[in-house]
Amino acid sequence: NADDLKRAKVGSAAMGYSFQVTQVEVAESIAGKHLVDVSVIVSQTGVAPFYYPLGLTLSCADLAQHELPGVDKIVAEGDSQKFSFTDIPASADCLGEVSVGLISSHAFSLNPVKFAQGDDGTTILVNLPLPPTSAPSEALSAAPSSASSSTPSSSPPSTVPKCIE
Repeated sequence: NADDLKRAKVGSAAMGYSFQVTQVEVAESIAGKHLVDVSVIVSQTGVAPFYYPLGLTLSCADLAQHELPGVDKIVAEGDSQKFSFTDIPASADCLGEVSVGLISSHAFSLNPVKFAQGDDGTTILVNLPLPPTSAPSEALSAAPSSASSSTPSSSPPSTVPKCIE
């Protein structure tokens, strides 16, 4: 019956891997003032690892897709890992809609590895702030709470990205 099928689907979903983007930060790049570094923390909330190579992707309007390996190394429930994408264009077009996704050459294109969040789970869309353009001493007070700086801040970075979903 319909209730049995619903319970089976819920039980099946609870048995596997489950990745979530738990934090996204942007910081001015040391490479130049028109570039930023974007760090993404991915957490494993499922009970099983992903058994094949799995990478994290980041793309935006001004940038070809960047890929970092290692999501498959987040094995145990509650584990997380920080991925740092460097030298991303610091433009409103790019940072206004950053797309974060998962990629594996072992997944079928019609059945990609998905996050446990988002509209369809294939990508998480994030709206990131531009880096501050004021003097360094004023930058901390002018920076949005989700931006990070090389100077320690009294307020912690936002743990939930602004999603465009």
